Parts: sequence; C-alpha cells; structure tokens
Amino acid sequence: MKLHVRAALASAIALGVLLGPATAALAEDSIAARDPNDTPGKLDMDGAGMALKNSGTLFVGVRTFGSWRDGLLDDSGDNRFVFYFNLDRDNKAEYTGKISLVDGAFVLPVDGKRQIDPIPVTRTGTTLKVKIPADSPLSQPDVKFWAKSRLTGSGKCSHTCVDRAPDSSALHF
Repeated sequence: MKLHVRAALASAIALGVLLGPATAALAEDSIAARDPNDTPGKLDMDGAGMALKNSGTLFVGVRTFGSWRDGLLDDSGDNRFVFYFNLDRDNKAEYTGKISLVDGAFVLPVDGKRQIDPIPVTRTGTTLKVKIPADSPLSQPDVKFWAKSRLTGSGKCSHTCVDRAPDSSALHF
C-alpha cells in the first residue's frame, strides 16, 4: 500500500512540474512518468506527462534535464521533439507531431488521419507544453501518448542521439 501511495504522489508531483500545478489540479485524468538521465545531449528528457480536463482539453508536455536555447529546435534543422498519439490502443501512432521553432514561436504541426492545424507550444525553462483543444481528434480519454527527442551534430551526438519518454510503453488514462 505504501509503495502505491508513493508512486501516486511521485506521479502527481511530476505532473505538476511538467504541466503546471493549475493544469494538474483541474484535470479529471492525469498521468506523468519520469525518465532516467540516459541519453547524451541537451534534449535528454526528464519526463513526460498528460492531463485531460473536464472540458475535454488535453495537455501534453515534456521536460529536459538540461537547458537549451530555442534555436536548437529551429525549423531549418534536424533537432526535434516528436509527440506520438495512439487513439485505438494498438500501440501504433495515428497522429505524429514534431515541435519546431518557426518564426520565433514553437509550434506542433500534426500529421495523421485528419488534417489538424499546427498547435502552439509553450516553453517555460526546460518544459514544453501543448494545449490541445477539446474539439481535436487527439483529445480523447483513451489516448496513449509518448515522446521522442532527436539531437544531431552536437558533441557526443555528432551522429544522432534519441531519447524516448516513457522509455518503453506509453502514458494513458
């Protein structure tokens, strides 16, 4: 019992840090997972989280261990955070979004079964957060979410370094 309570508390704290305490507190369903410091480079993820508010709005986000400059994700380069959304629980993403910096703002263009307009991304320190509107096909209570980061051409990542959060599986309610 104590272990289950500790795991729930750790998840709640991680979610609050990732998505912000206001988002976590108002969520009907929420989940977060820490990720180990296991990948070289500035885009090594510390965790991922998602929250579904009563209104149907879905929040997803990631946090990195270290700081990095906005230009690292410039649209003209290869470095990215890629968000995966699985809607039918078959563990294959129906929608994929790649966060990049376009004209000084972070955006998440999404490819998939239906056309979705690019979604604005908020950055606070080492955290990226995406607010997905309730009318989006991604805002479903049975959605599964995971993220990958890709860093190319820097130090130990002179070829490519890839991190996944969670490491093996997906977040789901």
